[in-house]
Amino acid sequence: MENIKNIVKLALEDIERLDNAEDKNEYIEELLNLLYDEGKLDDFLKYIYDNDIKELVEPIETLMKEKSKKVEEHEEDNEDEVDEDEEFRELKLQERRIEVNIKQAGFREEIMRMENQVEDYKVSEETKNSEIFEFAKTRTETLIYTFKELINNGCTYDNALAVAKDILDGYDNLTKIKLGAVQSSQNNI
Repeated sequence: MENIKNIVKLALEDIERLDNAEDKNEYIEELLNLLYDEGKLDDFLKYIYDNDIKELVEPIETLMKEKSKKVEEHEEDNEDEVDEDEEFRELKLQERRIEVNIKQAGFREEIMRMENQVEDYKVSEETKNSEIFEFAKTRTETLIYTFKELINNGCTYDNALAVAKDILDGYDNLTKIKLGAVQSSQNNI
């Protein structure tokens, strides 16, 4: 995680030095490609969205919209052209469109998650007083705490979520084993 913080810090410093929007867009595009190649793009995007670093979030979203628009315009232009390489170009465009859509879907998903996080969910008093609500609340708090601790100690988002889930599943399994042992001993008596 410290590595991502340093990358973000350097990116912000580099963007400040650039004069025009075109140079900034080119820099951001190169940075995203480099991070993708190194397998750090997801961590980078998560960090800038979680920390609401507008200097990077806004240009990245603008860049992605422009890329998507260019792909669509290029597809429309190619519909009128007919030659022997058309199938190859179509495959390349589909590949690029898929990449753009995947990245945009990630942005949309993250934005929706952030918006949902801000909205206050109302729970009835009857639900709040139920036994299952307390159980679910305890499990949720445990999951969130475990997840945040793993993230803060360098675990990736997906791995932290999987490990936190595995910990709760392991606890459930242990509880089931204990109940099974108690039932077995009662049956023997």
